[in-house]
Amino acid sequence: MLIWHEAILFPHPPPPHRVAKNHEIKREEIIEKDGLDIIRGGYIMKKLISLIIVICFTIILTECSNDSKRLYLSDAEQLVETVELTHPSFTLREVTARYMEAKDSFLLQAKAKMTYKEFVWSIKRYMAALNDGHSGVEVKRSSMIVDANWQTEGDKLFLLEGTERKEITAIGGVVVSDIFQVIDEYYPIENEAAKERNRTIWSHSKDLLLIANCTIDNNKITASVQNEGKTSEVILHIISADIYDFYHKDYEIKSKLIDNVFYIDYKSCTLGSQLSKTVENLEQALSDGIASVIIDVRDNPGGNSEANKVLLEAMGMSEPSYGVYLRYSPLLSKQWKIDETSGDKEYPCDVLSAKRNEDINLVILTNANTYSGATMLGVSVQDGGLGTIIGQVSSNSPNCYGDILYYTLPKSKIVITISCKRFLRPDTNASTVSLIPDIVTKYNEDALDVALEFLRKN
Repeated sequence: MLIWHEAILFPHPPPPHRVAKNHEIKREEIIEKDGLDIIRGGYIMKKLISLIIVICFTIILTECSNDSKRLYLSDAEQLVETVELTHPSFTLREVTARYMEAKDSFLLQAKAKMTYKEFVWSIKRYMAALNDGHSGVEVKRSSMIVDANWQTEGDKLFLLEGTERKEITAIGGVVVSDIFQVIDEYYPIENEAAKERNRTIWSHSKDLLLIANCTIDNNKITASVQNEGKTSEVILHIISADIYDFYHKDYEIKSKLIDNVFYIDYKSCTLGSQLSKTVENLEQALSDGIASVIIDVRDNPGGNSEANKVLLEAMGMSEPSYGVYLRYSPLLSKQWKIDETSGDKEYPCDVLSAKRNEDINLVILTNANTYSGATMLGVSVQDGGLGTIIGQVSSNSPNCYGDILYYTLPKSKIVITISCKRFLRPDTNASTVSLIPDIVTKYNEDALDVALEFLRKN
């Protein structure tokens, strides 16, 4: 999985050189030879080494400084070459006009000196044009965000205060539509749900708001709020917090009984002790006569899709087969340690391999933060007719790129993730862009409550 920006990681500098404390020179340690004073113990050499280390240390700090400008053209050119030799979109002829514009802009910007941070943002804009949430730049995420609860709906942003919803028309003196345009440029858009999710989350980022030319004063920012035809100004604080808390709060797998429903809080597609314990509890519940199961993949970023298979098999079900397009490349060859460096291989999808357990009423809960392997679980259940999907549309397309490779830029040492596969949903007649729930919940509805009511009636 990707991972995203905002505060930049720097290499750890070497420890400062420790110079001996006692540098007093005693007269008896100096002898005269050929008119030269030679100092025993190598004092001059020690001083010279200390000076060299100080100079090198200064250069390292200067190179890594956010404020020092450097040329990153060689990194930019090698990144473009590697992406185009690796990513499946190029051999599948799925490259868009947006990508071509972003590529030209990226290479043009790289011809001028820029700071490390500016280069990272330049990479983000270029990689976002692939519209692949699994491909991007791996740097530390934002730690400075606006302390406010707001939600994007279409092209509008709403401040949520209890049961009240007030439209935000501007942030930091910049109209919301302009801020949204900047977010759309720097983050991949797999579908409309992804666009709304990006806008909701990254409009909180201080770094992004600065790029959008918003005015921030002493970590305070003003929002223009419209309510019942009147506009007022609200001062919001920027705080140190993890922006990931907006969409991935934990990665645990837990389960419990809610009345006669076995509920699995499935926050990560991960094999291990938590999954094993959950499967054990699930099998016990089924043997005790429980016939309704809810698997909650809201806010689940994905992981290992084999974990999904384990859950379904515990209920006597089999998933349909995804289709896969694999592109071979020099990067894939190096990381997978295989001989093939070019070409491709295709694996067909098979919806008929799915098997439902008619004795179990299965419900999957999704939202915009359901991603990757978690989206695949929802797609498999829907395409295979294994159960019912309740919630909101996932920001990850059913036909998506994935299975990432890692590439480190030679000069800047920035780590890039690049997909090597294209996954194809089993049901070729269903939407390739969005996993649309069978029952779509509203923004202010709890999908779990809706699911429990659905199971009571069915």
